[in-house]
Amino acid sequence: TIRDMWLAKLIPTPKRGVVLTERNHRHFSAKVSIEATMSSEIAADTILKRGGKLRLMYFTRLGLRVHMKPWRWAMRRMPLPKFARPKPKMAEFYHEKDEAGVFCRNIHKPEDVRYYRPAIAKLVDNIVWPDMLEPVPPREPRAFTGDSAH
Repeated sequence: TIRDMWLAKLIPTPKRGVVLTERNHRHFSAKVSIEATMSSEIAADTILKRGGKLRLMYFTRLGLRVHMKPWRWAMRRMPLPKFARPKPKMAEFYHEKDEAGVFCRNIHKPEDVRYYRPAIAKLVDNIVWPDMLEPVPPREPRAFTGDSAH
């Protein structure tokens, strides 16, 4: 998990999450199970080819703080806040839930890390989008005569 990577001093304290990139991907040979907030296709492909598992998690800033340091709420004898749902435009991407209640997406092939916006055009067919219209010709500049009619 992200917390385990932080406790092992592999990453600094994350504020917005952890992004997996393809840097040094050729030297990676271990079979691992990783949780991150985002990943590149090459990094996902490298992990999956080695027999590992990749899960992309959705965290808000508060949710990430709860995930990283849950003892802060235990010290104050407060219940842990619930993890937030993804924003509506991201809800289709993070559609699964793990055992802790965090919304996530399990990656089975490298193409799964791509985020596609929901197809709005399928919902509304009768809309004319601005790029479908003919271009408006530019206005001709007015000639300056020098005298004003007041």
